[in-house]
Order: sequence, then C-alpha cells, then structure tokens
Amino acid sequence: MLMFKRLIIYYGLIAFMFCSPAFAAGEEHPIDRFERECIKKDWTTTGMANCTYEALDKWDQEMNRYYSLLMELLDEEQQAVLKRSQEAWIKYRDAEFDNASSVYVNEKGSMFINIIAADQKAVVKRRALDLRRYYNILEERHVK
Repeated sequence: MLMFKRLIIYYGLIAFMFCSPAFAAGEEHPIDRFERECIKKDWTTTGMANCTYEALDKWDQEMNRYYSLLMELLDEEQQAVLKRSQEAWIKYRDAEFDNASSVYVNEKGSMFINIIAADQKAVVKRRALDLRRYYNILEERHVK
C-alpha cells in the first residue's frame, strides 16, 4: 500500500510538471520543452532520468550564463556579495543533492532514480531562474 501511495505521488509530480500554470499559459522554458520532448521519446525509467539529468546540465549552464552576465553589470562590492551568495548556494546545492540521494537510498523501485533527478534539477533550475530575474531587473535599469 505504501508503494502504491508513492507511485501516485511520483506520477502526480510528473503530471504537475507538465501541467503547471506556466506550461499551460504557453510560457514553457526551452529547457523544460527539451526535457518534455526527450521524455516523450523514451519513457523508460533510465530514459526519463537521462532526459532530466540532461535538463539539469542545461539549467546549470543557464545559471552560469546569468551569473556571468550579472557579474558584468555589478560594481566590485556587489560582485563580492554575489560571489558569496553563489558560494553559499553551491554548498546548499551539494547538501540538497546528498539529502535527496540519502532520503531515497533504501527505497525499492527504479522510479526513485527519477525522483532524485527531478529534485536535483529543481534546485539548479530555481537558482538559474533567480539569477535570470536579478539580471533582468538590473539590465532594465541600465537600459533606462
């Protein structure tokens, strides 16, 4: 019964990912679209995990891109603050990755590889989107 509940939760998360308000409104990010299309091609557990890890790598690249763009817009003092923030975030990310793996380590079933991948991707995606938001705010200010 517990395994059945977990399956419902897992597939509910997948449904949420594909039916989120942003997705429904047509505002799907290209990385999310990549992952969705990739998963459509291979619905195996390994295939889905590979697609999610590829998306995670793309979010990591996106995060690094916006970090670099932000650094170009900031003065020295602001750069130091962003650098400290990013270093703290990296420690948080690593701890969260360890936590996700630790929580599911003794769970039975291959679906947990996908849950771990999705958890890890969500951490990096959130940071990438945050840095993009910061950049957009500052870029708008510089343009005016």
